[in-house]
Amino acid sequence: MAREDIKACIKNGLERGESVISIKLSLTNAGYPRQDIDSAMSELKGIDVKHGDVPRPKFLPKLPR
Repeated sequence: MAREDIKACIKNGLERGESVISIKLSLTNAGYPRQDIDSAMSELKGIDVKHGDVPRPKFLPKLPR
């Protein structure tokens, strides 16, 4: 069973309209274990986004050299 404090953080973030990636990054930066975060995500929303699975941009702008 996932930790209730992590679940509460996830619920609050989702209610504020934050993305799953943003919530996971914030929790990781706060020092929560990745395994606990993934477990809580799975319990709450059936979300199974592993750390590092960041969506790639549809295009990359060309930067001047």
